Formats: sequence, C-alpha cells, structure tokens
Amino acid sequence: MIADVHVKIEGKVTNHIHDTTIMVRAGRIAGLQINDIPDQLRDAKPGESREIKTTVPDTYPMENVRGKEVVLEVTIKDIKKLEPIEINDEFLQSLGFTKEQELRDALRDQMVERIDFDIKAAMRRQVIEQLMSQVDVKLPTKLSDRQTDRVVNRRAVDLLMKGIPRERIEQNVEQLRTGAADEAVRELKTFFILQKVAQELKVDVSEGELNNRIATLAYQQGRRPERLKQEMAKDGNTLTNLFVSMREEKAIDKIIETAEIEEVAATPEQQKAATNPDKESEST
Repeated sequence: MIADVHVKIEGKVTNHIHDTTIMVRAGRIAGLQINDIPDQLRDAKPGESREIKTTVPDTYPMENVRGKEVVLEVTIKDIKKLEPIEINDEFLQSLGFTKEQELRDALRDQMVERIDFDIKAAMRRQVIEQLMSQVDVKLPTKLSDRQTDRVVNRRAVDLLMKGIPRERIEQNVEQLRTGAADEAVRELKTFFILQKVAQELKVDVSEGELNNRIATLAYQQGRRPERLKQEMAKDGNTLTNLFVSMREEKAIDKIIETAEIEEVAATPEQQKAATNPDKESEST
C-alpha cells in the first residue's frame, strides 16, 4: 500500500514520510522494525489513518531516541495487490527464456548467489566486530570532527536521493547529526585497522579488479562503464573510496580464509530477518 507516515516521539512529530510503500508483512516502517504490520493495517481503506506504537530498540543508531515510545501515524493513500502472473510463452520470451524450467533454474541460481552473498557479508561483519573489540585506536579530535561532517553529508545525500526536499533536509541537520559522531569514530577506527591488516597481509586491488567492479556497478545502473568511471574520478573521492572499500573487503576475506569457521544455529531474530528482508523505506 502507498501511505504517508508521521513519526511522533513524546507527542512531537519528528519526521514526515510521504508516498512511501508499505508491504503488508513483517518489515520496517520509518526505519523501525514492525513485526505485526498485517494485524495493525488489517482491513485498512484509502483515506483511513492508523496509529502503530512501538519502542525504539537499544541498537538504534540515534542514541537520543533509544528506548522511547514511537507512534507511527499511517495514512493510507492507495492499496495495491500483487497478482500472480501467468507463465506463458509471451512472458518467458519477454525475459529471454524459452522454457519455464530455464526460468526456474535462473531464479534458483540467483537465490543461491544471494544466500552466499549474505553469508559472506555476515562473516565480514563478525571479523570487523572482533577486530574492533581487540584493537584500541586513538583518534585526533579534528580528524573525528571532519569525518562526522562527512557522515552528516552522506546521510543528507541519501535522503535527497530518496526524494526528500532539500529544504526539509536542511531544517533537520541537527537530527542528521545525532549519532553521526559515534558512527564517524567507528568508521575511522575500522578504516585504520583494516588498512593496517591489508598492509600486513600484502593485500592490494589491481586496476583490472577495480574496472570489473565499476563495470558491475554500471550494468546495475544501465550505464556505460567508462562514463561511470570518469564521473567517479571527477570528484576526487568516489573512485578512491571504492578502491579503499575493495581493499578492505579483500583484507577481511584473507582473514576468513585462514580462520576456523564454526556453524551455529540462527537465533529467532536472525531467522525472521532472513525470511522477511528489511524493506526500509526511509530512516527516521
């Protein structure tokens, strides 16, 4: 369904999200996990408003709202229903297949690839957490302040890309800054630790590897790789950041190659996240 969402904390509206898509299943609304969305929005009709109450978790990025009760005022604007499509020759040909089994095999391959990607991403996060807990890095205040500004600017750009008017973003700069300092410190510590690891393990990224990643990004965006690379190099930061990110990934993967991996049962929360991927329309 399409809806407007007003986020209220302690009776005060802290955010407006307009024309957002809400899937009627467990997921996120305004960056908050709501597991009973089907019950909360059952039989709702266009023009109707519903209030969903929840408590901000202690792991929420914005420290000043952790543990507080939030009221999400959801105003329904339109309801859309997914209808199963008929798998016929015309549909298969539109996707480049001749047989239904070819389509099913391709979908299965995509699912396996996504699962492998999620597993590797989870392992990388665990490695970073271990490194962060075992290595103490002292950061200069001025460096942390500059990184905080970068985090705030990145958050503003993310909101701008989601269609939020620039005027509203500028009015809420202080809200964007909330929690940015902690995030900046963490990012800087991670950067210095992983760069040292990459140096010790003699990890580097070749020009060919960099071009392959750019080609993948260009394909995802439907653009020409050489044009995208020119744009990334133009601002002096984007291309460098991509190189650093790839080097960090390779350093972590090098650690994983030599690590002893122990399989453990997923927690109920992890199982729920796996079966209901987060559909975050926008952050609070």
